[in-house]
Amino acid sequence: MIIDCISMTGVSKRFGGVEALSGVNFAVRPAEVHALLGENGAGKSTLIRILTGVHAPDSGCILLDGRPFRPRTPADALRLGIAAVHQELQLIPTLSVAENVMLGRMPRRWGLIDWRGARERVRRLLERLGLEVDVTLRLDAYSAAVRQIVAVARALHDGGDEDRAPPSRRIIVMDEPTSSLDRNEALRILDLVRRIRASGASVIFISHSLDEVYAVADRMTVLREGRCVGVFEVGATPRVELVQHMLGRSLSQSASPRLRRIADKGHADPAGRIDAPATGAAPPLLVCRNLSRRGAVESASFQLGQGEVLGFAGLLGSGRTETARLVFGVDRADGGELRFDGCLLRRRSPADSIRRGFAFCPEDRATAGVIGELSIRENIALVVQRRCSWWGIMSRRRQLRIAEEMIRRLNILSRDPEQPVRELSGGNQQKVVLARWLAASPRLLILDEPTRGIDIGAKQAVEALVRELSAEGMSLIFISAELEEVQRTSDRILVFHDRRCVGEVRSEEAELPRLVHLIAGADPQMRAVASNDSAPGVEVENPQRATALSVKASAVPPPDSTRPVVSAMPRREPSRDRRGFEHRSAWVVPLLTLLGIAGLTLLLAPRFGRIEWRDGRLDGAAVQVVRQAAPVIMLAVGMALVIGLGGIDLSVGAVMAMSGAAGALVLSRGGSTAAAVCAGVAVGIGCGAWNGALVSIARVPPIIATLILLVAGRGLAQLPTEGLQLTVSAPGFERLASGHFLGLPLPFHFAMMLALIVVVVTRSTVVGLYLEAAGAGRVAAHLCGLRIRTLEFLAYVASGLCAGFAGLLVTADARVADVSNCGLYLELDAILAVVIGGMRLSGGRLRLGGAVLGALLMQTLTTAMLMSRITPEHALIVKGAAALAVCLLTHRGRM
Repeated sequence: MIIDCISMTGVSKRFGGVEALSGVNFAVRPAEVHALLGENGAGKSTLIRILTGVHAPDSGCILLDGRPFRPRTPADALRLGIAAVHQELQLIPTLSVAENVMLGRMPRRWGLIDWRGARERVRRLLERLGLEVDVTLRLDAYSAAVRQIVAVARALHDGGDEDRAPPSRRIIVMDEPTSSLDRNEALRILDLVRRIRASGASVIFISHSLDEVYAVADRMTVLREGRCVGVFEVGATPRVELVQHMLGRSLSQSASPRLRRIADKGHADPAGRIDAPATGAAPPLLVCRNLSRRGAVESASFQLGQGEVLGFAGLLGSGRTETARLVFGVDRADGGELRFDGCLLRRRSPADSIRRGFAFCPEDRATAGVIGELSIRENIALVVQRRCSWWGIMSRRRQLRIAEEMIRRLNILSRDPEQPVRELSGGNQQKVVLARWLAASPRLLILDEPTRGIDIGAKQAVEALVRELSAEGMSLIFISAELEEVQRTSDRILVFHDRRCVGEVRSEEAELPRLVHLIAGADPQMRAVASNDSAPGVEVENPQRATALSVKASAVPPPDSTRPVVSAMPRREPSRDRRGFEHRSAWVVPLLTLLGIAGLTLLLAPRFGRIEWRDGRLDGAAVQVVRQAAPVIMLAVGMALVIGLGGIDLSVGAVMAMSGAAGALVLSRGGSTAAAVCAGVAVGIGCGAWNGALVSIARVPPIIATLILLVAGRGLAQLPTEGLQLTVSAPGFERLASGHFLGLPLPFHFAMMLALIVVVVTRSTVVGLYLEAAGAGRVAAHLCGLRIRTLEFLAYVASGLCAGFAGLLVTADARVADVSNCGLYLELDAILAVVIGGMRLSGGRLRLGGAVLGALLMQTLTTAMLMSRITPEHALIVKGAAALAVCLLTHRGRM
């Protein structure tokens, strides 16, 4: 009797209230390729994590070679012979091939690494796996297929003598090993799987490509909803039967009655669908010919008429979503052509597509759809605002009117348009994504999995909306893993398999058995190899790159055609919520802290509160606080724009020194005050443009790009001044720092005026919303057509401008251009002021008012400690502790 090398019996696992696995049985024989199949969420990943020691099972028994086995960590599983090769390879591209394989298990000789022995071991191991490469080269010099084989070699290597065969109990888990490979590369991986089996090891092969499974697997275990459906022999199980087990029902039970087509647009059939007019009635709106992209789509050709609904059916990774992304311009096509309304589209990007009337609701609404930190109003207004110029103004009232109209039309259940989208249910979030595009009145709407993860009622509403939009003349591409949805909704259905469009089915012929046969169909050569995969010299063809198998039938009943699409459901009254606290805490906490510090200082040093009127102006310690805080306020305003996009600007202190030196240099050569100010501001803008170009065009990480100028900036500033301090003796220039208006120092007026201008620009034009959207959801903002690189460039230019003006004020106040000390460490104060003001360093919401309060708070704290005669050493500690406390309160629950 052959003992299973691994046996899992009655394994269950819960995460909170979710049952991920329930009584699963799973066993792998020695020298076997065992395929583990199932939809997303079926429990495959949880089962593998239990096997490899990532999770502990709640119940059940696991045996390894007939003995109890309960790994506590992945290291335990690896030590006992179980290794995993994950879909996202855990390798280091900058190390060599040999270093990646031997990392952590280097052979030693006399206490030193035996490099020659390590390279020879890796070379022999790779040769046994059918790969001959130079193991001394960096891993990133090789293709994805080679990197996949290197990952397998690392999993097989245990630090011992590689001349011996792996132990018979060795188990290799391969999770989607061909998901990122093209056809030829995938063939090498399938051949590698056979070699591993021939060596005596077992392979748990996780793939949702039926071609690959039938080519290399011996047995298959199917999971569905955390339960084991059954174990099947590959040679005795037809593909259609396997798909039936994945669907959870027989095809005879799933087949829907044939739907009648009618030529008269605007009349519905008994199922409630509205069909397209007869072919040839009008020229097609969209024509796609041989559209292709390496590793994604081989060839896609189709037409879409005005007011027609075209369905895409197939497995995930079969090419359906990839084709939609090519049409919308998210990905760049390698070949083929696309015509829209008779015009050839040569340049395609999301922004260009939106301008032509395209719209795209992506399948991953959490990452590429909604921007959870923004409100419903702001999410809906994103695309509509693209009709405005960069400096165009869309009033908040107009945004609210559009949002309220969409909320009523799509019946989005919410308190009010200002509710953050992250607080909505999945169905209502999906409706917000739809509302965003419908508000822009597109001509072509691409819906990729619009009903995924939403309840039955929301699904019916989406299907009804598709019919309504089609009746109004809008063309739609409808993509769904639920075949019955595609049947009910589409006029024609394109079926994708193995990254190609393999068939077109009209609605009257779209019976579920036929669709499933097309989806499950395999290349004849693949079937021949699957039945004779042990023959030497035979290669497998057409491995399908698929990231998940998701052919499933919908349990949603056909929506009632008499049900109105637009329903005026009563909306709940606005109420106070946690978001209100978060919004107010952005300025309330710094303000209260500021008042608390001022009050405490009054108790310790009463003269802090003395403000006198002298010579037509206010004078006192508090007035000096706002005067000295002006440069930090300016820096904080510019820094807030950069941080809002998820960037950072460490160079503002150096930019201040350069701008101040430029202004002083102009004055020393007889220039006017206006010329000095223009020179300083121009230097600041130029430095900001340099940083923006590095970040947005050269794609240098922001911290590196701005660190370059931080290091080199002061050196550049010393070149024209020859390292000397330039004394400023221009009364007009000095008045910039020493003058007063309405009793308050001019620097404070300048800082508040700059902050006010930025607030107006970011709140009254498209710029502010675009900044917040790009910072909170970069992928979704890109799909909305936002030019994120332009936003990045402008943000750094604005930061440089603010730093340039701040440098002029500091130079005017000191009456000397001190390149070595001007703005020193002020970049840290600016960053701290922004964080204290309630902004996250990861980007998102702009809190300009909070940043101003943060700058005032830091300066008040500094002044208070000086007046309280606290030593500089203790002052730094107190300042840091106070800043930490304010940050914790401001970001409570959000850090």
